[in-house]
Amino acid sequence: MKKKHGVIIVLVALTGVTLFLLGMYRSISEEHYFLPSSLKEIFGITYLGNNRLVAIEDETGALYVYDLKTQSIVEKISFGTPGDYEDIAAVEGSFYILRSDGALFEFRDGEVLSYDFGIHAKNSEGLAYDPSARRLLIATKSKVAAGKEFKDKRYVYAFDIATKKVSEEPVLVIDVEEIQTYVEEHGIELDAKDSKKAVKFRPSGIAVHPVTKNLYILSAIDHILIVVNRDGAIMRATQLDKNEFNQPEGIAFLDNGEIVIANEGGDESASLFIT
Repeated sequence: MKKKHGVIIVLVALTGVTLFLLGMYRSISEEHYFLPSSLKEIFGITYLGNNRLVAIEDETGALYVYDLKTQSIVEKISFGTPGDYEDIAAVEGSFYILRSDGALFEFRDGEVLSYDFGIHAKNSEGLAYDPSARRLLIATKSKVAAGKEFKDKRYVYAFDIATKKVSEEPVLVIDVEEIQTYVEEHGIELDAKDSKKAVKFRPSGIAVHPVTKNLYILSAIDHILIVVNRDGAIMRATQLDKNEFNQPEGIAFLDNGEIVIANEGGDESASLFIT
């Protein structure tokens, strides 16, 4: 199979959580496949069912339907004009697409509706559907306002599917210092660029586990994946091997609990890892 440049999508079975409990998540892929260059700037992914994923291409605004069985793109859907699109979620026949400036778009039957969250949801990259509450979860990448009290807090807001309104207050607050403490107490080594090895934790993707309902949140800058419960308590955290996960940007679950991680390829070959 030819190597092509683009994004890496990684599919990893997490039915056994021993690796997470030990803080390990390295080199466990058994198969990999290469993806076309049209998906080089992919960031967000969502699962449609029937072994198909949908990916949003960052710059062109195109949606790509990828078949996991045939390992091929089976459909390209024109969504809108080019923009800095960060994530996507499939909900009840609609695609919800998050843009980096805080705008949310609903795409259904060729029609596009837009919703603006306001300043507290800007600089957001993570979007996921939470079916148990019939809402979207939007994870902020950095602090939401000026002031020391916001510096080490990452907020998750909710968008109600029925009312089409975003929550005024976050439904979840994640403390970066708590992640740092967890990492240190569990002996997790980070591939940090600075000598302090401090966790920055800037969420790049979020997903809801279909069985446990826990939240899985990626931070591309740290090459880290954390799992929190519905109250925001850290259940697990692990370092992703940056040799396989160059820039983990998107995350989704299959119905059986297998996890899919979209990894921007950069200059490396786009691949599909499956275990």
